[in-house]
Amino acid sequence: MIIFLLLLSITAKGQIINGSAAYRVPVTNGDIEYVPDTAQFNFSLTSRTQSGWVNIIGHPHTDIRSGTDGAITVSTRATTYWINVAGTTAVQSGGEETANPSYVFPQNVVLDYFFSNQTSCASGNEQIEVSGLTALGYYTIQVLPSRNNTNVGDATRQVRYVIRHNGTRTTLAAIDCKQNTANYAEMINVQADATGKFWIGSYGNNEVAGAVYGYFNGLRIISQSGLQ
Repeated sequence: MIIFLLLLSITAKGQIINGSAAYRVPVTNGDIEYVPDTAQFNFSLTSRTQSGWVNIIGHPHTDIRSGTDGAITVSTRATTYWINVAGTTAVQSGGEETANPSYVFPQNVVLDYFFSNQTSCASGNEQIEVSGLTALGYYTIQVLPSRNNTNVGDATRQVRYVIRHNGTRTTLAAIDCKQNTANYAEMINVQADATGKFWIGSYGNNEVAGAVYGYFNGLRIISQSGLQ
């Protein structure tokens, strides 16, 4: 049985999901019911463990940070792709602390984040690399940004994500990360290239005042093998 998603908004280039019914497993394909392979990562300054998630820690503007879940590795890229503020690109306990209205990703995943102070992301400069994928395989990406009210005076704090996948670059709809715990950006049919990789960038949606930061709190990568 497939659990359908409640969509807040949809574009041809991705969608924003309300997470109250977001997990689409198990999946029935013909006579076979199974749970798709899923790799899950959370980002923080220091250790923040969560069962079933791989914690990637440290400032990404000072060194390459990475973690592996099964065969899939998520790694930050060149340190120059992360624009720091006061020597910081990783924050502990800066995400929303109170469910609003729910935690679609666990609370320990939402609490911390990597960020970059930028309002654009040039092709080839995406901050995150995903590797160890099936060559030319298809995946669903879910990424959640969250920021608590501290030091966020603007009404919203909007973020965009861009995905470079097998010769194509797709920009997802903007998502407001202020006090967010239940909405995330999703893209399906993300195809890995021939080397089993794709790349994800994040930046502030500069169409909105105060939106000058990209965020990575939690990232899920779901195999679509058998779903095509």
